[in-house]
Amino acid sequence: MNVEPQPQKQTPPAPFQPQNVSQGGGSRTARMAGGTFTLLVICAAVAVGYFKGERLAKAVGGVPGMRMSKARANVATTIAQSLRAQVQLYRLQHMDNLPDFDRYPGWEQLSQYTDAAGRPSPVKTPQFKYGPYVQSVVTNPLNDLSNVATLGDVQDGKRLPEGMKAGYVMDKRTGRVWLTDATGARVVSLERLAKEVR
Repeated sequence: MNVEPQPQKQTPPAPFQPQNVSQGGGSRTARMAGGTFTLLVICAAVAVGYFKGERLAKAVGGVPGMRMSKARANVATTIAQSLRAQVQLYRLQHMDNLPDFDRYPGWEQLSQYTDAAGRPSPVKTPQFKYGPYVQSVVTNPLNDLSNVATLGDVQDGKRLPEGMKAGYVMDKRTGRVWLTDATGARVVSLERLAKEVR
């Protein structure tokens, strides 16, 4: 005798029944308050972790303020690379002379048209035909400074002269543009910047 299995009757899931206090679920207000408390604890833990990371970076000789997003570090790197290229183009078009950030601290030689001698002009003419190399003054995203210090023998970790702060440092021999760290008082290489945010 062959017996075929009977199809089992499926019961629909029971509708959601909120639990009341007597069933151990607590009131809706109590559950919401518990969720809010959990969110506050998570936010506090993230904030403490961030600030401890800041102190740790400073303590081990890292770049102060370097607990930043990778995106922000990438923006800083891109800006520095672009400025290096534009300064070299300026140098090529101006008889091997570098922009003079001491004489033109507002970036006029890079943000305006220039003649062969490097004199800036807001208007393009047959004489003022070079540039502009940047659309506007560029702020260093690591410290929100935009001024450029011109120094010799620039290298990673070099401190600026006492009391000086700058967004960038340009080596007056090579024309290479460097970023400064969050304090604006120390040079940071792109290589060290990449390591700090890993």
